[in-house]
Amino acid sequence: MMEPAFSQAQRTYSAASYGAFIFVVYISRFVSVDTFKNEMDRSMRYIHDLPPMKGTERYDFPGGPEHDREKAWTEAGIPLSDD
Repeated sequence: MMEPAFSQAQRTYSAASYGAFIFVVYISRFVSVDTFKNEMDRSMRYIHDLPPMKGTERYDFPGGPEHDREKAWTEAGIPLSDD
């Protein structure tokens, strides 16, 4: 949670409160890449199989909707408007 004074600060740019943090890890320094991938697959299956929260269709991951859209567009083509 941000300090109240900071969260109420005037900003010159409205999007100035957004940021990103990129963290790079060499997985192979800690565990084999295959083990890591298998564990990630298992974790993703577990989360995907959870019953959805009230008001939602499913649990999703960052990039999940985009992945689904790319898959659909690969199979059926990118929809274009008549304009």
